Order: sequence, then C-alpha cells, then structure tokens
Amino acid sequence: MFPGYSSISDGDVEKQGLQPSKPSCQCWQQQWQEQIRQRKQSRLMIFLLILVAFSFVGYHHYHHHRVDAFDHHPVDGMATFTKEDPVKICAQPTVPWDGQTTFEFDEKIKHLAMSQKTFKSTLEGLHHGKIDVQVNEALEKTKVTFDIKLSDEAFNDYIWIDEHNSEDTVRLVVRSEHDVPLCFQINAVIQVPNKASLDALAVEFASNDVQIIDALQLQDLALSVVSGNVHIVQPLQARHIDMAAASGQLIGVFDVDQVDFKSATASGNTDLTFIGIHPISSIDASSASGSIQVQVPSTFESKMELSCVVGNVHVNAVDSSKLHYRRSGGIVGHTLKGYYGTDSHPPSNIKISTVSGNANLDIV
Repeated sequence: MFPGYSSISDGDVEKQGLQPSKPSCQCWQQQWQEQIRQRKQSRLMIFLLILVAFSFVGYHHYHHHRVDAFDHHPVDGMATFTKEDPVKICAQPTVPWDGQTTFEFDEKIKHLAMSQKTFKSTLEGLHHGKIDVQVNEALEKTKVTFDIKLSDEAFNDYIWIDEHNSEDTVRLVVRSEHDVPLCFQINAVIQVPNKASLDALAVEFASNDVQIIDALQLQDLALSVVSGNVHIVQPLQARHIDMAAASGQLIGVFDVDQVDFKSATASGNTDLTFIGIHPISSIDASSASGSIQVQVPSTFESKMELSCVVGNVHVNAVDSSKLHYRRSGGIVGHTLKGYYGTDSHPPSNIKISTVSGNANLDIV
C-alpha cells in the first residue's frame, strides 16, 4: 500500500481545501521542484516531436535510388514556377498522376509499410489527403491503391513510388523532387482479404487523415502524421501500438491482449477507449497541447500517473473503493499518482501527461 493513500473518489479529493503552510514547512520547495521537473519533461517531449515532424519534411538523405525515368531537367513550362511563391501557383490538384498506382501482394507478405518522404519546399504545395484501411473479403491478395492528383500534368515526372521487397515485408515510399514546389495530393486505400492478413502495418505521411475502418488483428501497428487525424473506428487488436500526430487528433478503440501502447501529439486531443485489455499491459499517452481521455475496463488493475502543467487531472472509477492515489501541485502543474485495484504493486501501468490540456482517466 502507498503510505497515506486513501481509497476515496476523485471528487472527494477535489473538495478538500488547501491547508495553510506552517512557517517552517518546505512544501513550496517540493512543489517548485515538481514544476521544474514537469517543465523539463515538457521541453524534451516538444523537442522530440519536432524532430519527428522534421523527418517527414525531408531533413535527411535519401537511402534508396530513384527510378530511372526521373529527369533532372525541368519539364516544359516549369521555368515560371518558383520556390519563393509556391502558394500562388498551387491550384487544387485534379490531374491524375500517370505512374503506377496499384500494388498487390500475395499471402506471404505479412508486413506492410507505407510512407512519404517529402522536402519542405514540396510540403508547402501538398494538399490534405486521406489514407483508408479496410477489409475486402472479395480479394485474395492484399491490395494498395494510390490516388495521386496533380495541379498540372507537368509535375508527373517529379513524383514516384519506390517499392522495396524483402521476404515477408513490402515497403512503399512516395517520393517527390525537393527542388520543385509541387502542387499535389496523396490518397490511398489499403485493402486486406481478412482482418488477420497482416502481422504488421506502418503508415507514415505528412498531410493525411489515416482511418482504419475495420477491426484488424495485428501484432504491430504504427501510425504517424504531421498534419492530420488518426482514427481507429472498430476495436483493433495488436501487441504493440504507436500513434503520433504533430497537428491532429488521435482517436481509437481497442480490444487487446497484452499490449505496449504509446501515443503522442504536439497539438491535438487524444481519445482512447480500451474495451478489453490484458492485466499485464502498458499505456503511455502524451501531448504538448491537447487534452487526453483514456478509458479502460474496471478489470484492468494498474499503477497510474496523470500530470499536466496547465490544465487539470482527473480519475474516475465505477468502483471507487479500488482507487488509491495522491494529488500534488500548485498554481501551475498538477500530478496524480497511485494505483487502481487490490494489489498495491500491479504489473500494468497507465501514464497520461500533457503540457497544456486536461489528463482524464475513466475506469468503467
């Protein structure tokens, strides 16, 4: 048991008034140290998220060869396009890209990774798109269909898709020329014959909403976007789940066995619902600017830590007698630490942290 912990509801804790400090009390020093610790963690998280965002916009070197058809010289009419003013020339893309847009893989392919490698000059002309993942029982093979639109057919030779195959893994990478301010939009549909067709799925794009429509059964899932929302509509199963958005919302429903779950946003709210979860699991959800809502079943006994710098922390349980925690914080910064259940040292852990926003945990 935690010393001094009481199994009372969060509402009762909120109603307890602040006690005046004695002249010799050093509580203010502890609060100040806790706030400094939280600010350091916040700066680190923001820095890491910025690094993730930079990886999308191409602050790195290419690791693969480009297709032979790529022409280093500008196509006709491109001389009037300048990097200094990409917005004025970037019309709504309506011209279909003339490259290969359909890829099919037999049943031996169990790992699928799709990503976009785009430089900053190209990103400025990138229109928002959508990536959908769904089950199509009429198919015999996993199928990926791209729908890439351009604002001008002159851009055709400046976009290509690299395909890399190795044993049971396929990687599809959408690339674009960094010296040309392209105006384009990327949409794609991933279709699998059944919900267990893939063991691992990774989707990493710059400006797309990513939506998993059907209840997939995976081992590993990684979804990340710079600008866009990530939405898992039906209860998804996986042992390792990573979700990230630099600017966008993360929403998901999960029915998992033993899981290692992580999510992070730089700017955007997070809403996670676990309708089933193994008693030996880990949930870690963080945000620099955005509220986080996590819901777990009442059978999930775990340690818990909720924190925020600007906002509030709140935990609610149907069976409040199993709640044991302590709150701390001052005018800036709030932390709640404890556990839920009958075991003071449960094997599972929930961590919810945000710099600006509320951290909420519902145990239902």
